[in-house]
Amino acid sequence: MDRDQRSEIGGQRAEKRREGMKKGGVSRKDAKAQRMTENEIGKIVVDAAIAVHRGLGPGLLETVYEIVLAHELSKRGLHVDRQVPVSIDNDGIRFDEGFRADKSSRATPVK
Repeated sequence: MDRDQRSEIGGQRAEKRREGMKKGGVSRKDAKAQRMTENEIGKIVVDAAIAVHRGLGPGLLETVYEIVLAHELSKRGLHVDRQVPVSIDNDGIRFDEGFRADKSSRATPVK
């Protein structure tokens, strides 16, 4: 097998991996991220928050820290949703937007 044939086979394998990912397949790296424990996720969040605070310093608006922290967590492999509505039940009535959670993270890779 010559060099061109090996290159073509490697390209075909990469294409199959990409197709599998589009169909919901999971790479080894992604699978590891999905098996993270709460402690591992917590460590990533705390480390990212410290890095953001050291980089920006004190005194900025909360939204600035929120945006930058969300970006930092995404860089570290966590999926982050911002301003997530959280429903509450009171007196038998469900209020769909009782309050908003600033950030919600889960250990899934960003796609």
